[in-house]
Amino acid sequence: MDSKQPPARVLICEDQKDAAESLAALLLLQGYNVLVCPDGRCAIDQAPQWRPDAAIIDADAALSSRYQTLLEVKGIGPRVAGSRPDDDFQRFVVAVQARHPWLGDSLARRLARAYGGRIAKLIGDAQSLADMGAEVGPGLHERELRYLRTHEWALSADDVLWRRSKLGLHYTPQQRDQVDAWMRSRIKTRALHAVKS
Repeated sequence: MDSKQPPARVLICEDQKDAAESLAALLLLQGYNVLVCPDGRCAIDQAPQWRPDAAIIDADAALSSRYQTLLEVKGIGPRVAGSRPDDDFQRFVVAVQARHPWLGDSLARRLARAYGGRIAKLIGDAQSLADMGAEVGPGLHERELRYLRTHEWALSADDVLWRRSKLGLHYTPQQRDQVDAWMRSRIKTRALHAVKS
């Protein structure tokens, strides 16, 4: 760090006390000013007075998403009621349905409950149900499975149907087998690409 510049202010939003303390100690040794918040609400409340130059936001400590918490910490844009699932879940679902009316009520509600503020990342640029890809299981489309593989490290049907969701409770054995076949085919495809590279 340049000794002529005032030290940069770093806000840490981390719910694991040991991790927060270790990171704060490291940054303090490097000459940074550090403020540790145990959750997104604290970070959002403290940011206007403290005015951090940078923020390190843990996904589990953030309110609905790291991105949304960061926007609020940095004061970018007005906060819209119902924009976060913890504001009012029903209002959040209505906002999702308004943005993506093609999802239908039950799918919009399930995705809102399962992904909260990350739903925008899952849906991406999809403009229709067809853009979500083939329906691999009831209400479970290829785009969601790709999202789970890429962002939530789902490697198997069990990861999707039992660990990440409880869709397995509502699917028949044949529907669970369809999800398993889709996941297995993607693992084989990835392995073939790795071998060819």
